[in-house]
Amino acid sequence: MASIRTYLVGLTGLLLGAPGSAAAAQQQDSARTQESSLGTPAVSRSFVEDTVQVELSLTPVGDAAAADAAEIVQDRDVDVRVTITHAESGAPLSGLYVAAWIDRRNTIEPTPVEACHEKIEGYVRGTLQVRPAADLNSYFVLALNNGNNISVIDPFLGFGSSKLYTTVLLKSVGEDWALDTEHDRLFVTMPLVNQVAVVSTVNWEVQKNLDVGTKPTRIVLQPDGRYLWVANDGVAGTDGGVTVIDAATAEVVSQISTGDGSHAFAFIDGVTAGLSDNGEETRLAFVTNKENGTLSVVDVASLTKLVDIKTGPAPVDVAYSVVGRALYVVHEGDGSILVIDAASTELRARIGSSPGLAAIGFDFSGRWGFVVNGTEDELYIVDASTATVRHAVSVPEGPDQVSFTRSFGYVRSTGSVDVTMIQLSRLEDEGEVVLQAFPTGQVPPAQFGDPGTAPAIASAAGPTPLPGLHPRAMEGRMGDAVYVSNPADKSIYYYHYMEGMPTPSGRLHNYGFEPKAALVVGRHLRETEPGVFTTTIIAPHEGEYDAVFLLDDPRMINCFDFAVAADPTRENEAPLSLRVEPLWGASPLSAGEPLELQFRLTELTGGEAQIGVVDLWVLVYSTSGRRVEGQAVHLGDGVYRATLTVPTPGVYYVAPASRSLRLRVERQVPATLRVESRE
Repeated sequence: MASIRTYLVGLTGLLLGAPGSAAAAQQQDSARTQESSLGTPAVSRSFVEDTVQVELSLTPVGDAAAADAAEIVQDRDVDVRVTITHAESGAPLSGLYVAAWIDRRNTIEPTPVEACHEKIEGYVRGTLQVRPAADLNSYFVLALNNGNNISVIDPFLGFGSSKLYTTVLLKSVGEDWALDTEHDRLFVTMPLVNQVAVVSTVNWEVQKNLDVGTKPTRIVLQPDGRYLWVANDGVAGTDGGVTVIDAATAEVVSQISTGDGSHAFAFIDGVTAGLSDNGEETRLAFVTNKENGTLSVVDVASLTKLVDIKTGPAPVDVAYSVVGRALYVVHEGDGSILVIDAASTELRARIGSSPGLAAIGFDFSGRWGFVVNGTEDELYIVDASTATVRHAVSVPEGPDQVSFTRSFGYVRSTGSVDVTMIQLSRLEDEGEVVLQAFPTGQVPPAQFGDPGTAPAIASAAGPTPLPGLHPRAMEGRMGDAVYVSNPADKSIYYYHYMEGMPTPSGRLHNYGFEPKAALVVGRHLRETEPGVFTTTIIAPHEGEYDAVFLLDDPRMINCFDFAVAADPTRENEAPLSLRVEPLWGASPLSAGEPLELQFRLTELTGGEAQIGVVDLWVLVYSTSGRRVEGQAVHLGDGVYRATLTVPTPGVYYVAPASRSLRLRVERQVPATLRVESRE
C-alpha cells in the first residue's frame, strides 16, 4: 500500500495554504465574516465578591450587530457572555459550574440579592407558575422523525412527562444530521430532494436549503469545526462522492468525486499527517467507497483528492484512534478490519473476523474500538494500543450502532428493546466481559423498518441535570447519561447510571411521531475558552429584566439589570392573548379515557376567531402540577380538536400555545375542564 507522500510532490503550496492560494483567501474571508459578526456589547455589567470577578455582556448579533446597535431589541438574537476571573491577577477561573436565567423585573429599581435567592429557588422547583423568560441552563432533546419534521423537546418542562417545545418542518424526510461547533446551527441531509437543510437552533427555523448533489445521507463535522462533509451515495449511472459545506457561511464550497456506494468519514490533524505543526487543524479526510472497495484520501486545505487506496470488499465504516495513531477500516464483505498508519497510510495490520461488519466507534480515550456484526450477533472490542481484538462478545438481535459516554460503551440492537452497555474500565481485565442492559420500550426498532443512518443513542453529557433533578444531585454522573430513540415505540428513553442499576430513568413521549434518531442540543452557558461561558438567546418582550446569576463553588449569586427595547418595525404590538371557548359541554369527562376536546379559539379583545394555526398545542393542567398536552387540529372557522387522555380525576385548566404566534400559556385565558373517575 503506497504512501500518500508520493502524491504530495508539487502540491506543497496548496497543502500548506500558501498566501495567494484560493484556500488561504477563503480562510481569510471566513475570518473576516466571523469577526464582523461579533458586534459591540449593548449591556456590560460586573461585580466582585472576595477574590472573584464576574463580568456579563449581552451583544446583539446578525443585522443588529452590523449596525452596532446600542440596545437589546425584542425577538432578536443576543450573544450572552460571562467571564470569570481572579479579581487581583485577572487569571481566568476555569471548570466552574455556572447557571443563569433571564427574568422579568417589575420595577426599575435593581433587584436585591435576597430576591435573587428567591428567584433561583423558584426556578429549581420548576413549576409552571415560576418560569423565567429564558433559561440559560437547559438543553433540548431533538428527534429526527420518520417524516418531514424534527421534534424539539424541552425535558425540563412537565411533571414526569416531556414537553414538545416546537417542531421544525423540513422540505423532505431527514436522514442524518450534524451540529456546528457553537451548536447554533443544525445541518440535516434530505436524500429525496438532494438537499441539506440549515436549521437555526436559536429560533428553530430553517434558514436555507442547500443543493448538495445526489442522494445525500451521512453528514459529519470535521474536528476543527471548519467544514461539514456530506456523503453523496448517488444512484445508478451517477458518480458518488462528497459535498463539502463551510460551517461558518453555510455554503457549499466543493464537491469531490471519490467513488460509488455509501460513504463514511474519518479525519486526522496536521501533526499526525506530518503536514503542519498545528495539532488542532484538520488536514486529511478519509472517505470509504463501499461499491469500489476503496478509501479516498482528501487534503482538507485544498479540498483535493490525493489517492484512492484499495482496502477490500464493501468498506462500510472508518474510525481514527488517537492512541494507535491509526485508521481502522471495517468491511462488510469479508469481515476484515484494516489498521492503517495515519501518517504514512501504510498497512499496519489486518484483523480477520466474519462477514457482516456494520460499524466501528472508539471511546473518548481512543483506546477501545467497538465493532459490531449484525449478521453474526457479535461485538469485537479492539485494543488500539496493540491493534488486536481484546474481546469477542455475543450481543443478540442484530447489533448495528455503537455510542459512548465517559465510562460506558453502548450497543443498540434492531431486534431487541434492550441497549447493551459495557463498563470501559473493566476491559483491561482478563476473562469474560460483563454485559448489562436497559430496556427502551416494548417494541424493538426492527418492527419500524429501516431506522436510517443517524445515531439512535445520544449522550447527555454536560453540566445540566436530567429532568427533575437538582444540578448538585447529578454532579459527576452526567457523563453517563444517554437518550435512546425507538421509532417503533414512538418515544425517546433517557437513562443514567446509578449504583450499578441499569434501569431506564424515564420516557419522553414523541406525540405520535416516529423518532429515528436522538440528539441533545445544549442552550446552557458553555465554557468556550478558559473562564468564558457563552450561549445565544432570543431577546424576550420589551421591558426591564434581570440576568440572574449563580456560581456554585465558590457560592455567588447576583442579579444584573438590563432593558429590552421594543422592535421599531412592530408598532404598538402587544402580546397575543386568546380565549378558549369550550365546546365539550357541561357534562363531566372520564379520567383514563381518550377525550376529544373541541373548542373555538378567539382573540381576547374583539372576539376574532384564530383560523388555521398549524402549530397549536393544548396544555391541560391542574394547580397540583398534573399536566398533559396534545396537538390541536383546525376543523374550520376557528374551531379546533385535540385528543388526549387525562389520567386522574380533578379540575383542570385548558390553555393554548403556539410558537409561530409567540403564544405562551401563561398569557392566555384558560377554560375549565372537570374530569371524574371512570365508573
